[in-house]
Amino acid sequence: MASINERPIILALSNPTSQSECTAEQAYSWSEGRAIFGSGSPFDPVKYNDKLFVPAQANNAYIFPGFGLGVVISGAIRVKDDMVLAAAEGLAEQVTPEHVDKGLIYPPFSCIRKISANIAARVAAKAYDLGLASHLPRPEDLAKTEDTPPVHHRPGLAQHVRNDEPGRGHGQRKRSIPLPPPPTSVAASTPTVPRVLVSVSPRARRRRLVGQSSHLTRPPSPPADAPLPPSRD
Repeated sequence: MASINERPIILALSNPTSQSECTAEQAYSWSEGRAIFGSGSPFDPVKYNDKLFVPAQANNAYIFPGFGLGVVISGAIRVKDDMVLAAAEGLAEQVTPEHVDKGLIYPPFSCIRKISANIAARVAAKAYDLGLASHLPRPEDLAKTEDTPPVHHRPGLAQHVRNDEPGRGHGQRKRSIPLPPPPTSVAASTPTVPRVLVSVSPRARRRRLVGQSSHLTRPPSPPADAPLPPSRD
């Protein structure tokens, strides 16, 4: 790869690290520091010719949180290939020349919240452009709404509380679930008698449903002076 490409792109995506096609150190040393390296498992930074390279981890966590949030923001009724492409472009545009110079093909994962927010805005915008959005009207600035997706007040659904509610910690959410309506019919208000499943006789291998306070029904015992059954001999 290094003999025919000025900047070879090496993606060693097999997991775990012991099964990787090559290590980050091998990729940088064999390409004389020209490789753009990405791996499925994390590798430690590599120093080559007094230059520090930071291997990039190719992880789908860069895409799917922001993509899903963009679908929620727009209320997209379908997912199209153009929306997936918009998510990829939203990630790629956040890679700076400084990142590439360090060997990164993705922005630092420490900025994942900002990365996901930008991807969500791109996906939601594409859904509106394609006429697939159901949350209307379209927000003027999608980048400001990516952290608070719209909530529709429907009976039986939990209501989300925004993160910036006074008295709440950062990143915490609260769900308030509406209580069910009181029973209106006589059947609904009648208490149900608990019932348990009891094994009557292991030998007979049968079960009966009996009330919680009831007892097992057994055949009556014969009187003490009852004659014995005739012998079969």
